Amino acid sequence: MRVPLEWLREYVDYGRRSPEEVAELFSSSGTEVEQVMRPVVDPDVVVSEILEVRPHPNADRLQLVRVAVGRRRYEVVCGAPNVAVGQKVPFAAPGATIQGQILQAATIRGVKSDGMLLSARELGISDDHGGILVLPADAVTGQSVDEVLGHQGTVIELARIAPNRPDKFGLIGLARELAATLSVRTD
Repeated sequence: MRVPLEWLREYVDYGRRSPEEVAELFSSSGTEVEQVMRPVVDPDVVVSEILEVRPHPNADRLQLVRVAVGRRRYEVVCGAPNVAVGQKVPFAAPGATIQGQILQAATIRGVKSDGMLLSARELGISDDHGGILVLPADAVTGQSVDEVLGHQGTVIELARIAPNRPDKFGLIGLARELAATLSVRTD
């Protein structure tokens, strides 16, 4: 069974413990942990701020997005419907690795794109690809997106669960187990 830490935190506050420490707490309570799976976000994917959004001159569904990463400015061709001025979003410049592929500058419908704005799916933290991932407003431009996301997308995979413990077959039961181990209340 896979337990997303983001979901688990909705039911029990395990403090600032790392995913490995949470896995150890499960192990100490008799729930065997098989592995901790973390999404790998390239350190070259950084926080950018959207400065300007305007229509693409040669495509109805594309937009030209001007972003800032520190003092540097980039223009990106983007098809996401949710981009807006002022948002902090993940940006990958040419040379970054996205889903095992090295990103290169490209010309899209006659306009050069200096990089790529990324969805949660492209970052590998969820299956959501309905638009660009919007980061917290207090994220610092130029900061690694991996640092900003923290443990988002991290999953603890549990090994066999004994058939006499049906309470551990669901997230709420596992949250209660963790809360009992920590001597805290569940929400």
